[in-house]
Parts: sequence; C-alpha cells; structure tokens
Amino acid sequence: MTVTELFTAIRSLYSEVLVNAIARSHVFAEPALRTADGALALKGEPPLPLRVDMVSKNGDEARHSIMVDSISTLQFAPFAFQMSATEIRICPFAWDGVALSISGLALDAASHVLGTWFMAWFDPDDDNAPTEEGLGGAAHYMSGLSVEMGVIKVGLDLGSAPAHALEDLLFRLADADASQVTLKGED
Repeated sequence: MTVTELFTAIRSLYSEVLVNAIARSHVFAEPALRTADGALALKGEPPLPLRVDMVSKNGDEARHSIMVDSISTLQFAPFAFQMSATEIRICPFAWDGVALSISGLALDAASHVLGTWFMAWFDPDDDNAPTEEGLGGAAHYMSGLSVEMGVIKVGLDLGSAPAHALEDLLFRLADADASQVTLKGED
C-alpha cells in the first residue's frame, strides 16, 4: 500500500461518518466560522480560522455547531521512510484527530510552513468544488503550536481535505528541512 492509498483509506473512515451525519440532518455542512461582518473568525497563534463539521439550521438561521468524530481508526504497523533529509514516521491516526510532531525546525519557521499550508487547504472563500461525496474538500482546524523538549507539536482536523493535502504538508515540511515529522493519533 502506498502512502497515498493509506491516507485515502484513513480519510474515507472519517468522510463516510461525516457524509452520513450530514445526510441525516438539516444542517449547513462544513461552514467556516465568521464574524458578524462576514470575515473569517481567527483564533490562536498563529491566528487561523476554523470550520465546524455542521451547524444545525432552522430555515436559513444557523443554530448550533455539531462536530462529528471518527468512529474507528485504521490499524496498521507504524512505519518510517525518508523524504529528502526528513524522516517521516506514520502511526495509526484518525483523519479528524492528527497529532503532528516536528523536529529540527525553529518555531517561527514551523509556524510559517504550517500556517501557509493550512490556509491553502482551508478554502477561505468557499470556492472548492464539491468532492465526489458532496463535501467541501477543506481542512477544518489546526491547533496552536507548542514546544516540548525541542519538538513542535500541533493538532489537526483534516476535515474533508483530500489525501494529497496531507502529502503536501509532508513535502512542505521536508522542503523546510525538518529533521523528523511524526503523524499519530491524538493522545
């Protein structure tokens, strides 16, 4: 199995749950949270927007945000490979709950790479064509960055972003000369 096939299989476990939840409800699907004037609501460091899985609605009026969690995690033996000078380690994770660890990058460099990547896959203007499942094809959330013993840690909810969005992140981190990148399930 290739990394692309693995990421596609992991994504499909989550996307099936999300599609089914949307189909059973009267909701706005995958909306970006916005301020009263329509601008993206930004939070955290770096300041980034957020998409929720669904917002219940009454007519055209938004009610409550609803998050959908993966029901299962694809089980596989952890493995590692080299991408340029970067060691990539992949352990089982859920598409909507990725714990990303980065070694060998300064915090400001990692923040720039991650923030730029996230905004590229967030679809801030809601311009994405629907995916074959009818989803938005966008990343939902990136937590603030923390540093533990020199390792940068961040949480991701990849939402309905395609498998190649995660591959793109790995390439960007390798191009930035991270020494090691680990993907695993959130603790």
